Amino acid sequence: MLEIGTKAGLEWYRNLGLWDLPPISPLEEITEEDAAMIVPPPPRIPPESFTLRHYVDSSETLQKLVLLGVDLSQLEKRPNVGTFLLKLDFEKDISKILFFLKDVGVEDKQLGAFLTKNPFILSEDLDNLQKRVAYLSSKKFSRQAIARIVSRAPYLLNFSVERLDNRLGFFQKQLGLSGEKTRDWLTVASQDGLMAALTKKRT
Repeated sequence: MLEIGTKAGLEWYRNLGLWDLPPISPLEEITEEDAAMIVPPPPRIPPESFTLRHYVDSSETLQKLVLLGVDLSQLEKRPNVGTFLLKLDFEKDISKILFFLKDVGVEDKQLGAFLTKNPFILSEDLDNLQKRVAYLSSKKFSRQAIARIVSRAPYLLNFSVERLDNRLGFFQKQLGLSGEKTRDWLTVASQDGLMAALTKKRT
C-alpha cells in the first residue's frame, strides 16, 4: 500500500493526472518541475470595502478600464462595485457595451467619465439597451439629441422603456409643453436639470 506522503505516493498521484493538487505533506521535497505544475488558486474576490489599485496589476479588465479613463478611486467607494467589476471579462462583457455607447454617440473621450458615473450599465442586457434607444427615436428624438442626452445623463439607459415613457409623459405634463418643446428642452438642459426631470418623484 502506498503512503501518500512518500515520493512513491506522489508518483502515483502524477500518473493519475492529479498532480495539479499540492502534495499532502508540506515537508515532502519536490523538484522545481513538479512545483511548476502546481496550479495556484484563483485570487479571491474582495469584500465590499477594499482598494481596487491592489488588483490592477493582475486584472486585464481593470487595466483597460483605467486606459479608458475610468476613475477606480471613485468606484471603489460605492458598495459592491469593485467586486462587480472584478467578475467581468473585458472582451466578453464590456466591449459590446462600449461599442453600443459609441454607436449611440458617446465620444471616446467621454467613455471613462460615463462608466465612472454609471458602471452598472455594464450589467444591462444589450437588447434592452437598444430597445430604449429605439423608444427615444420613436418619440422623434434625433440621433444627435439622443447622443447629447445619454452623454449628460448616464443613468438614462438604465431606465426601462416603461419608466422612460412614464417620466417623459409626466415631465411634459408638469411643464405644459408640447412634445416638440419637451424634446428641445431635454436636449439642451444641464446635466443636473436633465437628471432631476427624469428622476423627480410624483407629488
